[in-house]
Amino acid sequence: MDIHFEITQNLIYKNKSGSRSYGINTAISDEDALGVFIAHPVHLMSVNAEIPNHYKENDTDTNYVSLPKFARHLYEGSHFCIEPLFVRSEDILIQTKYIQSFIENRNMFLTQTLVNKSLGFMGGMIHFAENASIAQTDINQAKALLAKRKAASHAVRVGNMISEM
Repeated sequence: MDIHFEITQNLIYKNKSGSRSYGINTAISDEDALGVFIAHPVHLMSVNAEIPNHYKENDTDTNYVSLPKFARHLYEGSHFCIEPLFVRSEDILIQTKYIQSFIENRNMFLTQTLVNKSLGFMGGMIHFAENASIAQTDINQAKALLAKRKAASHAVRVGNMISEM
């Protein structure tokens, strides 16, 4: 079975995510996306489940999650799954009727727990950006600077999300 094919053929939602969805990408930014899929129950719940609840496609840094896992993460206050409900319309790549009720009721997932988790993540990214050591060699210095920039961008992205909430 081609897992990637099974997942992409059953997508109910997909959006651009990361720096591109907030307009803070640079020339070297990767492309991030999140997709939600519905798989046949036998693929998700059987003893020999063939489709994972979370599948990562490395080429574009795309994460696919099953609808049950997506819903559980929404309930638990994960900004990883709540953020896609708030992306700009031009960043939605696939949207079906099955995800519509989540989008229409997205405000019910905005909780103090989510804000606290998001602030903690943002603080961690700021701390990393401020304290990442710069190595002596040119290539390592360039990598360290890129890591600091990426951490700072994550902090800005999550800060924007919190301010929207």
